[in-house]
This record gives sequence, structure tokens and C-alpha cells, in this order.
Amino acid sequence: MLKFSIITVCFNSANTIVETINSVHSQSFKSYEHLIIDGLSTDGTVDIAKSHQSDKIILFSEKDDGLYDAMNKGMFKAKGEYIIFLNSDDLFADEFVLEKINLLAINSPDFIYGGISYFSDNVYKQRTWIPESFKYIKEKKIQLPHPAICIKRLHLIEKNRLFDTKLKIAADLKQQLEIIHCDNRTGILIDEVLVNMRLGGKSTRNFVAFLLGWKEALRVYRDIFGITGYFYCFRKIIQKLPQIKKNFYLKKFVS
Repeated sequence: MLKFSIITVCFNSANTIVETINSVHSQSFKSYEHLIIDGLSTDGTVDIAKSHQSDKIILFSEKDDGLYDAMNKGMFKAKGEYIIFLNSDDLFADEFVLEKINLLAINSPDFIYGGISYFSDNVYKQRTWIPESFKYIKEKKIQLPHPAICIKRLHLIEKNRLFDTKLKIAADLKQQLEIIHCDNRTGILIDEVLVNMRLGGKSTRNFVAFLLGWKEALRVYRDIFGITGYFYCFRKIIQKLPQIKKNFYLKKFVS
């Protein structure tokens, strides 16, 4: 059985997808498949992906209803024991990421997670996010860095923990909170950066995106935790304000 399914959702990602593919291809641990779920790109993304197709890289190009719908499709097409969502402009931090994860996956945890480093085309390391221990994450109802989560595929399928396609930004937050607090899944932390995440995606594009994300997060916390969820969400917003300020400062003066 395959150990990992790396799912890369893309649409018109010709400028970045080669880096993503190469970061997967360079992994020292080879028990994986790389599923590229394309939404009928028109900029050459499909041709680039086709040129890299192999027994490990599998391309699907068809119409979808957005990012989270495409991710859901990838979940059902995947055959690996564990799933990792690596966006088409993100990279594994080094060639040993899957090997490091597999050392912990031998004990069959529900999920494994690590840190991410944000970067842009002009500034390689803008900010690093290393999450806390699982005990702290669960107690404080904190979100994990989604690109650096490796989770058992069957946990998502059996409990119907699909991404909520009615949400534009916070579907990954909702899925995490459901898995941890509704399904009582447990995770193991790798205390280092696993993924380099390029700024400029849906959730980091501009201040309007942050506002939409907060609005959706408020709804998600309320739906899962009731009135107490408002407290958890506002605490999350307050904690993120310094990070957001730094991101926009760098975008304005360095880009």
C-alpha cells in the first residue's frame, strides 16, 4: 500500500507548479503518489504537468467548483494511507520531509503536523510558523498550518470530513476543528518547518481576504463550540494581528 498521497490542486499555475512538482520528486522517501487536480487551466499548466507525468505523478484535469471542491475530489482519488495537501505554489522544505513524517507514521498516529515558512518572490523567509504541542492546540482550540498536516485518508472519508465548499477560506479550519474536537483524533508534532508557503494565496492575498477569513472563522467556531466559540475566534484574531501587520508591511516596502 502507498504510504502518502500528495494532492496538488491547481488552476493557471504555470509559473509555480514546476517548483512544486520538483520538491515532491526530490523526496528521499519514495512510497507516494502525487495527484495533480487541475481545474481546466488555460495557461500551460496542463502541458507542464503532462510533461512530468510518471508512475508517481498523476494528472486529472476537469471542471471543478473551486479550491475546496477540487481538494475533495483529490481525497476520493487518493490511494495512500496518509494525505498531504501541497498547493501548486508551495514547496516541501527539503528532500527529507516525507522521510521524517514516515518515521512517526510507523506508529500509525491519526495525523502528523509541522511548521511552515512564508515566502514571496522577493523575500524568501518572511515569517515562520511552528505550531505548539498537540495538547496545547487542543486545549486552546488553535488552528494548525494546513499545508504541513499529514492525515490518515480513511479518517476523512469514513467520517465524511470533506471540505465545506460553501466556505471560501475557512474550510480547512472547520475540517481541523471537527477532526480534533468532534472525532477526537490526536496528532504528533514535528518541531520544524515542513513546507514553504508562498504568500498571495486566497487567505493571504490582501486585507479583504483576511476579513472574509475572520468572518468565516467566526461562523465555524460558533457552529462547533456554540457561544464559547466567539471567544476562541476573537482570541485567534488578536494573536494574528502582529503577523498580519508584518506581512502587509513587507508586501508594501519589499515587493
